[in-house]
Amino acid sequence: MKICFGTHRLNFEDKQSSKLIELALNRGCTTIVNSSLINYDKYDEIIGSLLSSNKNLKPVIISKGGILTKGEKSEYLKTLKGNDKDACFPLKKNPLFSLDESVLEFQIENSLKRLKKETLDVFIIQYPEEYLISDLHTKDSFYDSIEHLITFLEKQVKTKKIKEYGFSSSSFSIEETDKINLDKVINLSKKGRKEIHLKWIGFPLNLVEREALEKGKGGTSLLDFAKKNNLNTLSFRPLSAFSADKFLRLATYEEISKGFNYSESQRILEDFIDLLEFEILDKFGQITMNDYAFFTFLRRNWVELHDFDQLDYIFNDAIPIFISKIKDNKVINEKVDTLHRVGSVQIRFDMTKRGNEFRKKAIKEGIIPDNPEKELATLAFETYKKWKIDFVSLNFREIGDIQKLTKFF
Repeated sequence: MKICFGTHRLNFEDKQSSKLIELALNRGCTTIVNSSLINYDKYDEIIGSLLSSNKNLKPVIISKGGILTKGEKSEYLKTLKGNDKDACFPLKKNPLFSLDESVLEFQIENSLKRLKKETLDVFIIQYPEEYLISDLHTKDSFYDSIEHLITFLEKQVKTKKIKEYGFSSSSFSIEETDKINLDKVINLSKKGRKEIHLKWIGFPLNLVEREALEKGKGGTSLLDFAKKNNLNTLSFRPLSAFSADKFLRLATYEEISKGFNYSESQRILEDFIDLLEFEILDKFGQITMNDYAFFTFLRRNWVELHDFDQLDYIFNDAIPIFISKIKDNKVINEKVDTLHRVGSVQIRFDMTKRGNEFRKKAIKEGIIPDNPEKELATLAFETYKKWKIDFVSLNFREIGDIQKLTKFF
């Protein structure tokens, strides 16, 4: 079992991001997973620049296709002739999702340019089950589409645009009829071919979500079946689980969150809101209903602040948009930085509390050993190693996380 460097938690505007990737590679990490759904194009550029200036670094890069950024979709639509938009992007609830061959080819070509490579190491199609969930296909027509998709990917291998490919899904099965049948996908990849390049399968697997380990009627699990068919197994969300539809971080941060106080966190938020009110009154002379709605948004989300996706949205989207109408000044920027630091600690405090509660339960159920000297994350990765999964994609955010987990690279 090896940890891959996932990019989803990086801030592409922070120069530290490139240094984090470089540190991980120098510490022994062999694989990068461009796991960001929103800014994968930016991380392609960061990775491409890093590797072009460090020729000695030669990681395997796992690129993903099937979901576009808003910018890339807009760029692609400009290439269309006629009214083919709906055909290429048929999912109304997921308008950035597409398995259209021309869209995927567009993604591959763009990734090659950004990464400054001639061939992608691995190209993984994300969440093909979206076509089933949306009822756009019957079972038969869905697998017809998968077969055409495999043919397209094999052509990309033949033209040396990609070396290997795979599928990433939360709905793989080897028996259930209402999920994607991995056996059928593998057989389609073998159809009429002496050599196949379907080499990867990605799925959620962690201490909570263990469906991939469950034995079916034939006594075989999804993980067993993938290994039997020589597929590299890639787990996503190794430390981020969903239990009863609630997010649970399978890691604790006692040192960072020690001494955290909710009341103090709330006071710092109110100081920030007071400053915004002062600046708005100074510039516009009145506070509008939209301003009050934004303050309510901040207060509500601060009380419910439990994960970094929330924090990233607040500080990368909501706050920058709001303060853009106010003159930029040092005091506001300092308050934003302070609030961000406090929010990060608050999240880790909450994660630690719930993580320790889960740890007791996991020990009682025999999922992990009772070893108080080891952190929960370490116990998790040691367990994944025993499960014999090949790779886990972990989204790194800080240097300390890399230092703690170097032995798993």
